[in-house]
Amino acid sequence: MDDLPPKNALTVSSEMLLKTLDPHADGFSTWGSEIPYGWGPLAYALTPNAVLVATVAYNNDPKKATPGQLLAINRVDGTKLWEINLPGQVVHNGLAVAADGSVVVTMIDGQTICVGKAAVAPGNHI
Repeated sequence: MDDLPPKNALTVSSEMLLKTLDPHADGFSTWGSEIPYGWGPLAYALTPNAVLVATVAYNNDPKKATPGQLLAINRVDGTKLWEINLPGQVVHNGLAVAADGSVVVTMIDGQTICVGKAAVAPGNHI
């Protein structure tokens, strides 16, 4: 066997990768966002405008009003666009984004919900 990648593999040089990921390059932004204490991320999805994070309440505290949340975080500056309480705990990696921007969330108890434009504030599209 040779050390060449398969013919259908995408190869990126280390110089190109470093140039692409250079935090000092024009148009590159870095930010951080915190998930509130007591919540843990279980699933992520990327859209053109947002990072979607599905969280679950640690220890599934029965005093919590909701066992999970879906957050949309602005990809440019890290600000929270919106959040929605979920009716159940999210399955690990249980997020999918449709072409129309709606988000499908799968719960551990078997529920599947679709979050669309009507569920979020106007102008805070994903």
